[in-house]
Amino acid sequence: MQTLNRLAYSFDLVDDLTVLRQLYGIDETAYDESSISFEAFSRWWNAYDLGLKIVKMENRITAALGLWGMSEGTTREFLSGQIREEQLDPMPAERLEVLPTPFWYCSGLVSLQQKTLDSPLRMILRSGLAAWVAACHVRYPANVFALGYSADGIALLNRFGFEVIRSSDEMPDGCPLYWRKIESVDEVRDLFGRKK
Repeated sequence: MQTLNRLAYSFDLVDDLTVLRQLYGIDETAYDESSISFEAFSRWWNAYDLGLKIVKMENRITAALGLWGMSEGTTREFLSGQIREEQLDPMPAERLEVLPTPFWYCSGLVSLQQKTLDSPLRMILRSGLAAWVAACHVRYPANVFALGYSADGIALLNRFGFEVIRSSDEMPDGCPLYWRKIESVDEVRDLFGRKK
């Protein structure tokens, strides 16, 4: 666990089912009827436990980021609207260690405290993206996809240079699909190095 600042925030991964259930409760509240089932959430985590990154304060989750490596086949099915978000099947860590992928899905970014100067949102972005790079499971150029579930989420995607590639009418989840190409590790470092 890495301490992030004087306010006792810490960055971590989800390391057990209790923390996974706590995070799922936060996601369920944030995404409401758009939230995937707990079964899918735990299936993703069991396949790739590095996919969920969290910031805690006093042992409570205050922010989280989900990033999942996808096979080309699953990515094609998702982009063409053949499968819903819940049906995505992240690649397992063991496979990514042998065969890094250029296809990544950002399942969400949540923060319970967005108005503070030392926002956990900044910390989850900086530390979460740093952990993503450090795992060495990404093949560049990388293609990162995300669904735009809310006005705040869409604003954040726009701020980070994502562009709409499918309208909400074209996606079975009823949300627009966003995409961003990331050319290199340096580009990722530029992203999390900037003050947001």
